[in-house]
Amino acid sequence: MSYLSFVLVICTRIIFTLSFSTAQSIGCSAESGEFTTNSTYSKNLDQILSTLPSNGSQNGGFYNTTIGQDPDKVYALALCRGDIAPGNCFDCLNSSIEGIIKQCPSQNEAIFWGPGISSSTCMLRYSNHYFSSVMEVIPSISVPNPNDIISSSQGQFNETFHMLMEILMKNASSGSKFATGNMNFTDSEKIYGLVQCTPDISGNDCRICLQGAMVELSECCGRKQGGRILRPSCIAWFELNLFYDSSSNETPSLTPFDPPSTTGFAPPAATRNKENSRTSRTIIIAVVSTVAFFVVSIACGILYMKKAKLNSSAALFGQLRS
Repeated sequence: MSYLSFVLVICTRIIFTLSFSTAQSIGCSAESGEFTTNSTYSKNLDQILSTLPSNGSQNGGFYNTTIGQDPDKVYALALCRGDIAPGNCFDCLNSSIEGIIKQCPSQNEAIFWGPGISSSTCMLRYSNHYFSSVMEVIPSISVPNPNDIISSSQGQFNETFHMLMEILMKNASSGSKFATGNMNFTDSEKIYGLVQCTPDISGNDCRICLQGAMVELSECCGRKQGGRILRPSCIAWFELNLFYDSSSNETPSLTPFDPPSTTGFAPPAATRNKENSRTSRTIIIAVVSTVAFFVVSIACGILYMKKAKLNSSAALFGQLRS
């Protein structure tokens, strides 16, 4: 194999690795390392995952626990949406065990919203480091509704959307960490909203997490007929149809208060700094990976062109000699 061919093969592998790592960054943490089959950590993980469906469904839809000793200790958390019945909570968590193992077969840290990203009725999470009572906002996954809002209703929708989500955020962060409700934005159309935080974080951290999620929700889905933001510590969700059990915990009557003066949910500087300090490292890693990907791609393209040029010259020289 020629030198150029060898370099091209290496470049191809590097590009593949970078792409694969970026794709796997959602849900599976590469930073925490990996475990091996039949290791102590692997056995502890299998044992703790098996306890989550029953304990989670029997404890109001939330359960966190740990097993083992350092460095093989495993921390785990199970959360079901606040409107989900215990039986459905059990089924969701049970199917999510298979999902998280398939998605992240050997990672020391992972998170899974089950039974699938299209439904997101429960969350399963485990790690080799302590995370209970700690607000975490990465990964933050957006799932927009594919359908757009009718343009003539956009103005009324925007105002009502922001007002509704602000009220739900206030209710959740000052109470049970879960809130649902709806508001009309036309005579015949409603916005249905749902927000939830993990019960182990403080009310202030719940508010901070939801504020950031609502900024993202407005950006990704503000012109859509629905959407959700999924974070380890909170979720924010809206649709134009009833998607939750309204008998569970819906606010019976949402009294509008002064709507935000801005078009989005921009939190105060102190709030942004707190969340940004926890996301900056992830952003830097993503930027470096992207830049590296393009640099390697350009280098490989140049090498490929040089190789093609050399092959062309060699062929021409061969023709001349013959």
